[in-house]
Amino acid sequence: MKRSVAAVAAILMLGAASVAHAETAAEKANKAMVLKFWREVFDHHDVSRAKLYMADGYIQHNPLAATGRSGFEAYFGKAWPQRLAADKVKPTKFDVVMAEGDLVTLIQRIPRPDPDHAGQTYDSFWFDTLRVRDGKLVEHWDNALKGPSVPAPSALVK
Repeated sequence: MKRSVAAVAAILMLGAASVAHAETAAEKANKAMVLKFWREVFDHHDVSRAKLYMADGYIQHNPLAATGRSGFEAYFGKAWPQRLAADKVKPTKFDVVMAEGDLVTLIQRIPRPDPDHAGQTYDSFWFDTLRVRDGKLVEHWDNALKGPSVPAPSALVK
């Protein structure tokens, strides 16, 4: 009897864990806006488009860039002095795009040189989470680190 109860409990817990989050209309709109921002600003290296998507009081948690839209523009403006020509744009392929509430998370796979096997690479995964309020980006987190051996996010964006 104890085994039966335990088995039923385990099945119920697994079933509850597999219930998918039903995405709301606002979450879908937030995802679409964040992806459009990424395509126009990051993929095209067009910092001038940031003002269309970012709130003035944008909070930046990346330790390499100053907070505020002006901090974003200054940091990426150095990396991207001019917009890419259309034939040079390579759209970012995201492995995961998900939204929950006012947060949208993008995860991309980036091959990196394998320090243990010359000539080979391994997959690393990088994330960006953005908070959207009133149709504007108001906050950002990523896994950027300080240090000479750590590439800046702009160096990883294709």
